Amino acid sequence: MVVNVPNSLKKNPEEVAEAMLFFEIELYDLFSVLKPEKAFSYKNRIETNRERIGARKVLYSIR
Repeated sequence: MVVNVPNSLKKNPEEVAEAMLFFEIELYDLFSVLKPEKAFSYKNRIETNRERIGARKVLYSIR
């Protein structure tokens, strides 16, 4: 994934985090088909990121 940092800085941090969350959900859908054994831990990280966005702690974790 490539992030355009100058454009991201012009946007609301919540919007950037939500876009990244959407991307990660798409990855989860793919992983759940290709590697079901890893999908559970990946889904937990998605839920953690969703909670951070909802609590306005817009630290986003992606590996």
